[in-house]
Amino acid sequence: MSEEQTKNYSTQKFLSIYGVPIFGALCTWMCLQLFSDYAIGLFIVLPIVMGYASTVIYARNRYSDELSLAWVSIAALCVYAGLLLIFALDGLICILMAMPIGIVCTLFGYLIAKYVYFEGFKSSGLQSVWWLFILMPIFMGAEHMVQSGANERKIVTSIIVHASAEEVWQQVVQFDTLDEPASFIFNAGIAYPTHATIDGSGVGAVRKCYFSTGPFVEPITVWDEPRKLAFDVIEHPAPMHEVSPYPIQPKHLDGYWESQRGQFILTPQPDGTTLLEGTTWYISKIRPAFYWNLWSDYIVHSIHNRVLEHIKKEAEER
Repeated sequence: MSEEQTKNYSTQKFLSIYGVPIFGALCTWMCLQLFSDYAIGLFIVLPIVMGYASTVIYARNRYSDELSLAWVSIAALCVYAGLLLIFALDGLICILMAMPIGIVCTLFGYLIAKYVYFEGFKSSGLQSVWWLFILMPIFMGAEHMVQSGANERKIVTSIIVHASAEEVWQQVVQFDTLDEPASFIFNAGIAYPTHATIDGSGVGAVRKCYFSTGPFVEPITVWDEPRKLAFDVIEHPAPMHEVSPYPIQPKHLDGYWESQRGQFILTPQPDGTTLLEGTTWYISKIRPAFYWNLWSDYIVHSIHNRVLEHIKKEAEER
């Protein structure tokens, strides 16, 4: 291999593993700062383009086996994730949450590029990379113009409490400080409930459910003691503390996930126990919904379980 060939290959490797992620970070900055979008262009199309571009650039004019090409695309994605953290575009937890869909989409881009490489379209493949680099920002801008509204989701979690509905009700209305969480997601920064208070009683009373990031303010809309407690949510804190080398406040912490209302339903059982159901209605503006709803549903269920287990413990001890 000549010195010139060695230099060209080093350049290709650098552009594949570092140049493509820099392009991805610039697109991300544009998407978040100019469009304030967390959408399909960011989480699906961009990783596909990066996987395709890194593979085509690395494979051009050189022999590369399929495994090497796949690792190059994944390496580019990891460098991109590191750039997001270094340049304070997002925090560690959200980056890790996005990595599964990012890996899948990056490998899909690699598969497309692999076809181009092994079918002998290398020259046209490189030309297509430049076109994708041009079209990617245009796609993000177009998606911002046609974005749709958020859909409301309903999450229900239930538990059996070995106590009467009257005893459970006292713990539902307000509860003392919960134990420190053992769950990884809460220790990693996701907001978790700590205690709840109430000012007044009946419809119009104001309940406050305190989380690690601040209080949810919940005016009571239904007070059917000891059967049903329902409330709206008119104020809510940030959904998480971001893990980052910097004191960052990403846009997705403000208005992209919001609790709308909630309720507790207590149903006495024939054996003297009480079926306690906690329900939350929330909206999420982060897309693709099919992926991010998996995370948000899991988190809401985890919050419900933390509260319901505490209520169960306190009611049964009393």
